[in-house]
Amino acid sequence: MKDKIEKSLPVLAMLASAAALVAVFASSPSQTMSQAHASQLADLASRMERLETRFTRSSPLSRFQRDGDSSVAREEERAAGLDIRDIEARQTRLENQLKEYGIIERFEAHQRLVDESYRVALNPDQSPKERLEALNLLRDEGRVDEAVVNSMMDLWDLSVQDEKLGPYHRWALMEGLRGSNDPRFRDNVLSMLQEEPGAKMTGQAIATLEPMLPDPAVTEWLAHLSSNDPEPKIREHAASVLQSAGAPNK
Repeated sequence: MKDKIEKSLPVLAMLASAAALVAVFASSPSQTMSQAHASQLADLASRMERLETRFTRSSPLSRFQRDGDSSVAREEERAAGLDIRDIEARQTRLENQLKEYGIIERFEAHQRLVDESYRVALNPDQSPKERLEALNLLRDEGRVDEAVVNSMMDLWDLSVQDEKLGPYHRWALMEGLRGSNDPRFRDNVLSMLQEEPGAKMTGQAIATLEPMLPDPAVTEWLAHLSSNDPEPKIREHAASVLQSAGAPNK
């Protein structure tokens, strides 16, 4: 464990430094900087942020995040006094060091995995299990877009015809698509509630519907559950969600 931490510290420091350097110039480009160059810096800032997040998540250093934040702040202070050529030179050195540690290679391999997961999620010839696993990765990476949601709704329709595995698939779809406000997704969840799927599935549905508030149809259904569901915990859950959203509980 100690060896892993010692190896990870310099890499994390480099990532923090690189992210801070490019962030300063991406957020406050000089008047002489071309629009194309500013765009490149913005792209690099985003890339370095993803690198830092990915490395921190996979390293034993998450508990040292506060120290990393302080390092970024110090780097931003130093970067504020540099010109664009200094930034470019330091960026090059940092990227070379990141390549030596294999971080760039790992990052690019992960991006290929995400791209492949996107293709799997949209492919109706893949099994539901494979598509749902792909959906989980896309959710974690913020890659759930309209095309993914539409594809998953087709999978939802298929799940209704599968009495054995359908409930598990719908549970996984609600988990993977939580945060989406897609009308078709909303209507499918509400239709499922009409069938009184049981307390566990209803609780999952409430958690899925919560981000859709103050949608009137969602508000109406949660109000119904808060007053009429036979399970006290479900009534309390629905009422709590409505109260948190400032929606009427009636």
